[in-house]
Amino acid sequence: MKDPTKRKILILGAMREEITPLVRLFGKKVFSAHKGKIIETVAGESTVYFFVTGVGRRNVEKQLCAIEDTIRAVDLVVLVGICGATDKTLNVGNIVIPDKIVSPAGEDIPIDETMRAYVLTNAFQKNIFCTGTLLTEDKLFTLSEKRSVSTSRPDVRIVDMEAYYIGEYLQREHVPFLVVKAVSDGLCFLFPKENFLAEHFNAKGFKKKVKALLCQPIDSIKLLVLKYNIAKAVAINVQYVAAIVKSMV
Repeated sequence: MKDPTKRKILILGAMREEITPLVRLFGKKVFSAHKGKIIETVAGESTVYFFVTGVGRRNVEKQLCAIEDTIRAVDLVVLVGICGATDKTLNVGNIVIPDKIVSPAGEDIPIDETMRAYVLTNAFQKNIFCTGTLLTEDKLFTLSEKRSVSTSRPDVRIVDMEAYYIGEYLQREHVPFLVVKAVSDGLCFLFPKENFLAEHFNAKGFKKKVKALLCQPIDSIKLLVLKYNIAKAVAINVQYVAAIVKSMV
């Protein structure tokens, strides 16, 4: 950190639903955060930036290149949002502070140990959190794939679609970063079939979405549970990240 009283912190999330509530907590009145647009706030004598990268590798690489000047100017980047669990002991809303991120090929990126130690030795909230490895792959992990990871990679506790690619970029720029994720789904959760999810999210228009839901009522119920769990995980993640960042500024 260059100056502990005048820090510049960048908070990155894949989805606007993960970033918008954080922006509001820092006093900025916005309807919604949008991909590709930096939002700047002041906290004490420090500056906090918020940015939505979009989901997956392609979005991440494109969007980070567009804000490279901001990235080079900050003292810390915090990756936030939801994740899937491959550890059956993890529950919805559990906070995970991984110590490293790995790619499907086994390449790993360590996370800044100073910042991890700071978070792990300060009790910001009572939410349960743990450490471990985060596996990133450029696709949505199905339930069967999470079970496979659980068996083949017992060191991996959570999975996502962006963290490794962000970490790879930040490592090249020599910018320290921290990852704070909240579990939204995992091995012991109701999870809709993959083809149902694809049909629902690809359906154009309200009527087609409703038709997709009515045709498969069991998966529709599972989808509602999943959406509830995502909202719960995001809410907990937002409070935890805000507590961490506010303690630094």
